[in-house]
Amino acid sequence: MSSSIIALPRNRFILFTAFCLFFVWNMGLCHAADNPVGEIVLLEGDATVRHSGETTAAPIRIGAKIFIKDVIKTEPGTKLRIQFVDSSIVSVGENTRLTVTNYLFSPERKVRSSMLDVAFGKVKVFANNLFGFRDKAFKVKTPTAIIGVRGTVFLVWVVDSEVTKVASFENDITVANFYRPQDFLIVTQNNWTEVKANLPPDKPVLVTPELFKELQQGLL
Repeated sequence: MSSSIIALPRNRFILFTAFCLFFVWNMGLCHAADNPVGEIVLLEGDATVRHSGETTAAPIRIGAKIFIKDVIKTEPGTKLRIQFVDSSIVSVGENTRLTVTNYLFSPERKVRSSMLDVAFGKVKVFANNLFGFRDKAFKVKTPTAIIGVRGTVFLVWVVDSEVTKVASFENDITVANFYRPQDFLIVTQNNWTEVKANLPPDKPVLVTPELFKELQQGLL
């Protein structure tokens, strides 16, 4: 019995190899995109989710899986909580639109890199501190602000397209105008700031009991 090897011309071999590598790489991306990054663990009221590539949104139920590029929208009177794969929790208030722009979590490489986009409404984030991780960036973007943390509890309230309020309830957070990231400031525990369009963040001030109640309103 004999065997034979098909010899490809050099240029065809290179193209064939490139195709194979691209196919494997693309399959890996598809596999990653198909993996959920979070789950709805609490829900009061009505909310929808629109997955990447879909034109219509579907009602959310407890236990629903959340994927990268999902757009979540809550109705009046609705509250929900998402638990992400790194055990971080995001509480979403009523009349809120949240997009999971990115969520990378790799325990093997000790890396987390996430970006949530809040177009309007209110979210409270319990970002897991992930001790021992070399990179654990957790960011939230709004129409006026960009907020970065490594592990803490903080709240983001997009009052309207011109104003975002940001409060820290634990560790320090970094806050900047989205279009002027060089003008950032640090907000320490139990302080808050306001970020207006085209302006750097206001000087942080203490969260009063009255403001704390207002910030917490409508959240689980």
